Amino acid sequence: MTAGPFPYRRLEPDEIRIIQVLPLASNPKERSEVCCNLKHIELTDKAQYSALSYVWGDAQNTKPITVDGQRKYVTANLETALRRLASNLSKSEDERLDLWVDAICIDQANTDEKTLQVSMMDQIFNKATRTILWLGPSSRDCGLAVECLRWLSERRQKCFVSTWSQVQFNPEADGRSYTGIVQQRLEEVLAVICKDDSKRLKAIGAFLELPWFRRVWVLQEAALSRAALVMIGEYSLNADDFNRGFSMLCGVRDYLRIAGTGRQSLAVADFLTKKLGRATAIVMSRDAVQLRQLLHLLANPDAPLEASDERDFVFGMLGLATDAKRLGIHSDYSKKWGQIRHDVARAFLQHYDNFEVLSFCKASDEPMCRSESYTVPSWAPNWCPQYLARPLSVNPGFRRTRGEFGRKAYSASGYVPRKRVKEEQFLPGGVVSLTAVRIDVVELLGRRLSHPSPDAYGEVSKMTASLAAWLNDMKALLPDVNECYKTNDEVVAARWRTPIADRGLVYNYEMVRADPLLRNGYDDLISDHARRKNSRNAVRYADIARYKLQGRIPFRTCRGMIGIGPEEMRQGDCVWIIMGADLPFVLRPVDGRWSVVGEAYVHGVMDGEAMEMGLEKEVIHLV
Repeated sequence: MTAGPFPYRRLEPDEIRIIQVLPLASNPKERSEVCCNLKHIELTDKAQYSALSYVWGDAQNTKPITVDGQRKYVTANLETALRRLASNLSKSEDERLDLWVDAICIDQANTDEKTLQVSMMDQIFNKATRTILWLGPSSRDCGLAVECLRWLSERRQKCFVSTWSQVQFNPEADGRSYTGIVQQRLEEVLAVICKDDSKRLKAIGAFLELPWFRRVWVLQEAALSRAALVMIGEYSLNADDFNRGFSMLCGVRDYLRIAGTGRQSLAVADFLTKKLGRATAIVMSRDAVQLRQLLHLLANPDAPLEASDERDFVFGMLGLATDAKRLGIHSDYSKKWGQIRHDVARAFLQHYDNFEVLSFCKASDEPMCRSESYTVPSWAPNWCPQYLARPLSVNPGFRRTRGEFGRKAYSASGYVPRKRVKEEQFLPGGVVSLTAVRIDVVELLGRRLSHPSPDAYGEVSKMTASLAAWLNDMKALLPDVNECYKTNDEVVAARWRTPIADRGLVYNYEMVRADPLLRNGYDDLISDHARRKNSRNAVRYADIARYKLQGRIPFRTCRGMIGIGPEEMRQGDCVWIIMGADLPFVLRPVDGRWSVVGEAYVHGVMDGEAMEMGLEKEVIHLV
């Protein structure tokens, strides 16, 4: 057998390749390599094959397999998966497994073929009779995690709640009411997963940390599958059981965040938030329909998705997006990353009647796109998660939202008619011309909040103490009444609403605004230690503020408005409201033009108030 480039035969436009995995050799003296044969099939509804979803792993760590009698090297994780599947095949019955595997079935060295096959991946996974979700070899306690997820799935089926956002969690709920009964069942689940030093909870946490959950392509592969089986080492779990088990844990997490009592509640909720965040994008991608909603899933700094090629952060979403063709966005590996960023941002501005794409923009010292000199405008987000801002308000295109469905959290432009950006507004050199009103110039910046997390034992005192000190420091930005906040009540409202961006729940896809209980929590935080320590509302306020303030700092404008904006902002930056945008934006002057620094919450202009101030509309040019 020979090693080297594999001699692929050209694919016809409607064809894909699959491999026939053969049983492992029954005679231990025979070669123990995984063996398979390659064949071409037409991609039709009658095609019979399985598809493999997995993580490539370290490209330098490879093992040999045999394909059509020739040796081919694949990553160690893929070889382990194929070996596991081959070991399940019956040697006596000459059984075969027809399987589609991207690393083998696509000629990765052929850019044209790769582009075409990647554009067909939604069909490939949708037409497969089964998708095998290979999470990797067995790890410690993964058996316990699988067992617990299966049990949680059973509990979820007995808990008649279509979506947790329908439940109005309340710590005072009557035990005989609908809410009380649901909360009681969640308490029972909580008791089991926290039993024996939370070994089940920890096992599931480790399970969700597996690299498979971080791969961007798995969103499409899992969401489009007709039927899926989760496999990890020798253990397996039906994908529906995983989804229901995950949902049950989301219910526990939401209950603890909204209605939980005691410090340990926040610690467990925080643990669940971090761990469930690893798989949230995979589960929520089943709800999203537009590309803009799918790309929202990348903006999670606590659980960033990964891709070996930065272009896949966009290409990996296209198979799920119902509007990809209308936007004119398709997989094309001949394009550089900078051009793709520009094309996506331009398409969003032209086809969506708002400016939410600008909310993902982040002024940073990111390196020039590799191997290209293309200058990317500041209004074209870098969809690599490490360079992506997390918007304060996410388009509620998901079923799992609290608050009025379809409602927006903010409407800074008021009732200004929404218009899409026209072709003639795009000028040479990556410039876009927009209409906006200038709110004010940034005069003073506050300090960034450190984000200590509650530990496993429920010690949240460090978190609340840190925020309390920060809140008291922030008073210096708004020491007294001024021309913008003319009464003491308005000053106090600005102080307590701004750190939580005037929101009543943690997650940015939930539309509920702040309630009076959060004002009580703020008062408890800035008072003495005893009140802070014993106040559930203080913990709830701190939880929301800690989330909203990630990547943001407080600021004051020359006229005295306060807000929170991107931590990259500087004195001299300007706050603008672009006509049709839901939030204000911080823009930086650049030779008579403007670059995008990021979005902001500015107290007093979030609900269209600026449109009543008589401010003059201006045409500005973003670069």
